[in-house]
Amino acid sequence: MTDKRMNDELAEIRKKKEQELVKSIDMPRDIIHLRNLQALKNTIEQFPDNLIVIDCSAVWCGPCKWYTPIFEQIQKDFQHHFVFAKVDVDEARDIAIQYGIQAVPTTLFLKNGKIVGNLPGAIPYEKLKELMIKFKEV
Repeated sequence: MTDKRMNDELAEIRKKKEQELVKSIDMPRDIIHLRNLQALKNTIEQFPDNLIVIDCSAVWCGPCKWYTPIFEQIQKDFQHHFVFAKVDVDEARDIAIQYGIQAVPTTLFLKNGKIVGNLPGAIPYEKLKELMIKFKEV
């Protein structure tokens, strides 16, 4: 490998890392609680190029209570890459209707307001982590 080619590759890697760093600075550090469809639309507008991962749940739901710490851990692990939100489907019925939530918990993956993934049920940490890694690579 020539010195010029290696320097070009290093410059490209630096540029990519700088872009990732700038992007991560703007990311929310906590899970956003969405109380209605307008709040979701505002979040989509605020983070147009980011994947938004939403835990749709209900306070009375047993599996939701089991899944909450898993979702919270995933958020901590991937907070620099994705936007994480939580929706109580009883409180934000307009979101549940808009995105066809029929079971809780359901994890939605939105990009520019469109569903790019939908996982009904409480899924284990490792399965969710594998999926997040795949989304990160895209």
